Amino acid sequence: MKTPINPDKFGGSYTVLKTDAEVEAKLAKKRANERFICETIIEDNDDPKAVQAAKDRLAELDAIEKKAG
Repeated sequence: MKTPINPDKFGGSYTVLKTDAEVEAKLAKKRANERFICETIIEDNDDPKAVQAAKDRLAELDAIEKKAG
């Protein structure tokens, strides 16, 4: 007999993604959120290291999106 997964054991409810389209949509949303955070850091931060790290991450996101098609 299989033991059912207890959602509370893993910090609450969860969603199982079932199709490639659902997975791609979730990843696209995650990248959009990261892009927003990076753009905010670049605009509102005086720390050159933080700004450079945000720019580097934006470049990585661009490469990921270009590769994804």
